[in-house]
Amino acid sequence: TEAFAAWRRIDVGDKAALRREDGRDPTPVGVVPLTVIRGLSALGVEVDTALVRARRSRMEHLRRADKQRRGEALPDEDIDRLPEIVARPEAVLYQPHASARRTTAMPTLLFVASSATAGQRAKVVVRIATGPGAPDANDIVTAEYLDADELSAYRRLDNADGR
Repeated sequence: TEAFAAWRRIDVGDKAALRREDGRDPTPVGVVPLTVIRGLSALGVEVDTALVRARRSRMEHLRRADKQRRGEALPDEDIDRLPEIVARPEAVLYQPHASARRTTAMPTLLFVASSATAGQRAKVVVRIATGPGAPDANDIVTAEYLDADELSAYRRLDNADGR
């Protein structure tokens, strides 16, 4: 967690430098728990890899101003804990296709954990790879507070504790 926190705070400069770094810099954050892989397999979904990654541009996305204005941005304490949340989530939820906000053919996993903000729960959204060469394969695409209204769109895969 400390190494991840230090990595995400490195200033790479301008947007062009950020894009160049993204092309070569998916940083390993953790792995999809075996219980989740088994749950996906039972649904007929075979993942290409269990590795969960983060890209620097996505880390910038997590703290952008409009997300903060809407009250959705997680505090730095939670963002620094992304490897821990992926390793030991309270729950892992699955959505086979597009969310209400975005259209994507890639299935997603939500890793859910208590937030550093009292009374809130954090979600880490990971697009899962179901075939070689998928864009954003197993990348963290966002992380924010969990909205209870969106839970009906997801299926709980386990009572995850990461083991």
